[in-house]
Amino acid sequence: MKIFGLAGWSGSGKTTLLTRLLPEITGRSFSVSTIKHAHHDFDPDQPGKDSFRHRAAGAREVMITAAHRWALIHELRGDPEPVVEEIVERMSPVDLLIIEGFKRDSHPKLEVHRPALGKSLLCRRDPHIVAVASDERLADVAVPVIGLDDIPAIADFILRDLGLELRKSAVAALRRGIPGPGKIAARPGDILADGRPEPGCRPAMRMAACCAESRAARPRQASAPVLSGNARGRTAPRASG
Repeated sequence: MKIFGLAGWSGSGKTTLLTRLLPEITGRSFSVSTIKHAHHDFDPDQPGKDSFRHRAAGAREVMITAAHRWALIHELRGDPEPVVEEIVERMSPVDLLIIEGFKRDSHPKLEVHRPALGKSLLCRRDPHIVAVASDERLADVAVPVIGLDDIPAIADFILRDLGLELRKSAVAALRRGIPGPGKIAARPGDILADGRPEPGCRPAMRMAACCAESRAARPRQASAPVLSGNARGRTAPRASG
């Protein structure tokens, strides 16, 4: 499971960007989950509900379940707030886990920056910020800058930075069948790009060999275009919108 974060000052638009990124990335056949960090006391439950009464009566955890979803509410009851690694361990495996907040943690992050807020750039003191999404031109920025409204370009950057696009291409090659000697098709037992076998299958050819055959079979393609924005200090075109 790959982890990527969205960081930025309050009011910069992290949640808005995330809700626009989710359909873009899931539309490319990646499974995605999210974690949202709140800086204030919050309660997803409602007074008067049975689950609320369970917690008020002293339950440490309350599981609410129905036909279409379930939720687990955990009361810390004086224990310290868990660190991000502990929270991630509670999440079900997916292709990509996006974390909103936890801007001081060490996972790779995209900074959401709006100069109109008058706040400093986090990327100038956080080496784990690998790109910035901004609605204005930025000067003297050492990481790529992408237009805040260019959702496909932001999704491209995240997936490439995590190596997910490469994995998707390798799996697609397996499912198409790889031409030439030793051809295999995606079937029970094929090894996926993350090293896991397809569920309920016997082991087959190692992924490294599959990728090598796939690369040999594919025609050489031109390099992908550079993302909109600046890299290593070049000024980005003004973002639309």
